[in-house]
Amino acid sequence: MFIFDPDLDLLDDPSLTPGLKDIVFLQFAIISQQLSLFILPGIILMARLKNPDKIGYPEISKPAFTDIRSTVILTLCLFPILGITAGFNSALEFPEWLSGLGEWITDHEENVERYFEILISDKRAGLVVVNILMITVLPAIGEELIFRGILQRIFIRMFRSGYAGVIFTAFLFSVLHFQFLGLLPRFILGLVCGLLFYWSGKLWLSAIVHFLNNGVAMIIQYLRDSESSANPDDFYFLTQLVFLIIMLIPVISILNGFRQRAVIEEKQVLQTSDHQIEDQGS
Repeated sequence: MFIFDPDLDLLDDPSLTPGLKDIVFLQFAIISQQLSLFILPGIILMARLKNPDKIGYPEISKPAFTDIRSTVILTLCLFPILGITAGFNSALEFPEWLSGLGEWITDHEENVERYFEILISDKRAGLVVVNILMITVLPAIGEELIFRGILQRIFIRMFRSGYAGVIFTAFLFSVLHFQFLGLLPRFILGLVCGLLFYWSGKLWLSAIVHFLNNGVAMIIQYLRDSESSANPDDFYFLTQLVFLIIMLIPVISILNGFRQRAVIEEKQVLQTSDHQIEDQGS
């Protein structure tokens, strides 16, 4: 901190303009957090949990081009669903007896928003490149390593159920971000990433979804008009609901394709195992 000498009043006073040293300090802090909490522990735990019967690390092997293409299409169809559910989530109001919690959540969200405003306040190319690395690439790799590559596999074994492990991991993924106005869309994102990894066995596919989601969110933050606001009426709400249902069709269809392939591959493995047992018996 003494090296960067940031202005610590920036979060409390939005009227202050952040300088280069403030932005670089914040970038350094977030990148250090990503490396120390997610990427390095993820690599170490992945090595410790490696199945000795398997050669290499199939979870991080290169996926087929057709799977990458399907994942990109899946993510594009997922964006409207996440956006609509984010609107529903943020519109929820706390009852009177939870007003204190509601105020705390609102203050926390405003602080997070202020962090982002500081990061994108300077449009110099070097800072933008670092922001892309920090907001899209590192979280996509680090968080997928920890949540899907490590925790999801542990919870699947613990619950003895693939779907229970995927759902519980998605819930943790959403809650541990501590951004409760985005709890529902982040849970859906975690659910899609979890199912994708569970059925494909490829961590890179869930990382692609995570990367594209964060990337689009960052672009929107750069481009959005802070003065604009939306006041949806009943017709707008109904339109969003219909659009959400329509976009669910390709999302479910693509995920089901991965599920069906996983079922077929599992049957083939079982048949091969049965043949080997029969050969040994004869």
